[in-house]
Amino acid sequence: MKEGRREEGGEEVEEGGRVLINRTSHLPTDSFIKPPKASKLNAFTLLNTEAHSLKPPLKKLALNFAQEIPRQKKEHQETVLLTLQILIKNLQVCWEKNQWLSIQGGNSAFSKGTQYEQMGLERNIMRECLILLVSEGDVQKAEYDVQARQTALYYPLNSLQAIYMDSLYLPYKGFQRSGIFVKNGQQKILANLPSNHTDLVSIKNLHEILKHQRLPNYSPLQRIFTCSSKDPYFLNGGRLYTNSQLIPVKGSPIRKFTTINRERCCEIDFSANHLRMSAAFFNQKLSDDPYQEILNIVKVSCRDDIKRVFASLISTKESDTNKARYGLGYPKEKRLNPISFATFEVAYKAINQLFPWFKAVRGIGSNLQSIEGQILLETMSLLLEEGIISIPLHDALRVPAQHMQKTERIMQGTWSKHLGVDFETKVTCKID
Repeated sequence: MKEGRREEGGEEVEEGGRVLINRTSHLPTDSFIKPPKASKLNAFTLLNTEAHSLKPPLKKLALNFAQEIPRQKKEHQETVLLTLQILIKNLQVCWEKNQWLSIQGGNSAFSKGTQYEQMGLERNIMRECLILLVSEGDVQKAEYDVQARQTALYYPLNSLQAIYMDSLYLPYKGFQRSGIFVKNGQQKILANLPSNHTDLVSIKNLHEILKHQRLPNYSPLQRIFTCSSKDPYFLNGGRLYTNSQLIPVKGSPIRKFTTINRERCCEIDFSANHLRMSAAFFNQKLSDDPYQEILNIVKVSCRDDIKRVFASLISTKESDTNKARYGLGYPKEKRLNPISFATFEVAYKAINQLFPWFKAVRGIGSNLQSIEGQILLETMSLLLEEGIISIPLHDALRVPAQHMQKTERIMQGTWSKHLGVDFETKVTCKID
C-alpha cells in the first residue's frame, strides 16, 4: 500500500489519500460490446432523463455536438442541447442494458401532449441530432418494420462506449454519505449508533480507502437494515451497498469489463448461502450442490425455480406457506416467470424431506441477510489489512483476480467464525 499516489495510464500521479497500486495489472484488451440483433423485443423507448444528470465528459460531448447543429434563436439552441443530452443519456442506458434504443420519427410522435413534446423535443432537431451521431460513427442505426418504418433503433458504437466506460470511474459527487442506515419504506435514516461502534468504524475506515481507488460506479459504502416492528432493526437486512452493484450483471457484459485499480477482476460468492447458513445452525454441512439434490427428487428442469421456492420459504413462516405459494404463482415483478403450484408443491416437499430441520428456521431470510452483511463487512476489513481492495455485491465480493485464493480463504474462515462451526462453506468464483 502506498500513500497518496494513483496510477493513470500506467503512470503514477500525486493524489491525496491512500491508494493501492499493482504493477502486474492486466487490462481488458477490448471492452467493446457488440449490439444484439435488432428487434422490437430488445428495444426500449426514449425516456425522460431530467432526474439523471450527465457526468462531466458526457456533458462536454453534448456541448461539442451541439456546436455542429447551429441555431440562431436561443430557445432552439437550448432544444438542440437538451435533445443531445437526452439521447446521450438514453444511449448510455441502452449500453448498460445491452438493448437498442427505440425512437419514433413520425410527426405524430412530437404532437402537442405527447411524451416527446412534454420532454421538450422537436422533430426536426431530433432528426438532425440522430443524423449527426450516426454520421460521426458514434451510433449505429437499424430500422425494423413497424409504423411504416417511422421507428428506428439506435445503439452506441466504440467511441461512445469508451466514454461511457471511462465515466464509470469518475469520483462520486452526490449527497450520499457512508454509514449505517435503517430503512422504513422509502425513508432511510442514520442508525442511532455511537461514533465508536465497531461496525460503523469499519465502514468508515473502508470508505476512506475505497473513495480514493479507481472503482466502477463507486458511491459511499453503506450498510442498510430494514425497520421491523417485531425485531430490532439489526436483525433485519444489513447488506452492504454501493452503486457498483447497479452495474447490470444479467443480459449485459459490462461488469466483466470493469476493473479495480485497472486490474482484471473476479467475483467470489457464497454458494447457496442462506441454505448453508440455516444448516449451520444445526451443525449440518451440506453437499457441494444442495440445489441439485432437490432437483434430483423433483425432476424440475429449471434450477432457478428451485432457488426461488427456497428463497420464498426461508422468508416466510410455516403458517404463511400459502403466501409463498401465491407470491411465486403470481409474481409482482413482471420480469419474473410464474412458478406453478405443482412445481411449488414438489419443491416444498423435497426441501422438507432432504432437510428435516428446515421447518424450524422458516421466516428468517431477513435475519440471514444481517449475518451475511456482518461476514462480508469483516471480510472486506481483513482483505484491506492484506492490501486487497474489494467491492461488495450483495452476497459476494469483487476483487482483483490475482487475489482470488486468498479472498476465498478469508471469506470461508469468516463465515465459519460467525456461524460457530468448525467446517467451511463452499464459495464459487467467476473470473472475467
